[in-house]
Amino acid sequence: MRLRILGTTSDERGCELERLASRLLSRKGYRQVTTNLVGSGGNELDIVAEFPVPGLGTSHPVTIIGECKAHEAPIAMSDWLKFLGKVATEQWKPQANVRGLLIALSGVNGNVAGAYNDLRKTMSTIELVSGDALRDMVASEFSVVAADQVAVHVSRSTPMAVVEISLAYYREHAYWLVVFSDDTFTLLDAAHLDQPVPPATIDALQYVKSLKSFRDLSAEAESKQRQAIASKCLLALLLIHRDGLTLPKACEELAKIEATVQSQDVGVALDRLRSLSLVSEGDGGLLRRRP
Repeated sequence: MRLRILGTTSDERGCELERLASRLLSRKGYRQVTTNLVGSGGNELDIVAEFPVPGLGTSHPVTIIGECKAHEAPIAMSDWLKFLGKVATEQWKPQANVRGLLIALSGVNGNVAGAYNDLRKTMSTIELVSGDALRDMVASEFSVVAADQVAVHVSRSTPMAVVEISLAYYREHAYWLVVFSDDTFTLLDAAHLDQPVPPATIDALQYVKSLKSFRDLSAEAESKQRQAIASKCLLALLLIHRDGLTLPKACEELAKIEATVQSQDVGVALDRLRSLSLVSEGDGGLLRRRP
C-alpha cells in the first residue's frame, strides 16, 4: 500500500509534502520549522528546523535540513549527491550542529539505497525516510481507519471490483483513495469514512493520468437503497392489483408511496425481479406478480 501526495501540479505536490514534513517535525518537538529557505551559497532548502537539546543552563539546538521529493519515480544518485552537498555545506559552518533529512515519497533506487547503508555505518547525521515509513507516520498522525475496514465499507456501496487502496494526503488531511477495475476512483475521509470529501481534494487527483471519473459512493448507496424500496413496493402493488399493472401506472403508484423513488430505480428493480422470476410481463406490457 502506497502513500500518495495529491496536487493538481507537480509543484503543488512538492509543497504539500513539505507541509506534511513540517507538521510531523513539529509533532516531534522541532521548533522554528521553515520551508523554502535559501542557505549558504544560494542552496535552496525545502525545510529547516531546530531541536533544542537541553544542557545544565542553556539548550544547544540541533539544526535539521531536509529535502522533500514527491517524485513518482525512486530517487537516483544525482538527487542523492545534491542533497549530501547541501548538508555538507551547512555542516562546515563554524560551531554547526547540523543533520540531514531526505524524504523520498517513492523511495530510492538500488544505488542510493546501497550508498545510504554504507554512509550510515560511519555517519548518523543523515536520515533517509521513504514512502512506506512516511505512510505509517501519516496513518498514525491522522488516526486513519484500517484498510480492511475501507474495503468492507466500499463493498457495501458498489459491486465494482477494487484494484487499489492507497493512503493519500492533501491540505492537512488524510484520505483513502480507492481505485476500481474500470479505472474509476473514489476518495474517502481516512478517519471518518462517511464524511464528505471537499471537491477541491477530488480535483487534486487530476494529475493521475491513469484514473478516469470519480465515483460518488454515497450517491450509489442511496440509489441502491431506492432500488430496494422500489422492488418491495412493486411486489406489494402487484399483489394488490391482481389483474396486473402497466409500467407507467406502476411508476405513478410508486411515486405516491415513496416520493424519493425515481423512474430509473423502478426499471432496475423490475429487471431484478424478472431475473428472480418474481414478475412476468404479458400482452401490452402488463406486469403481473408470479405465484
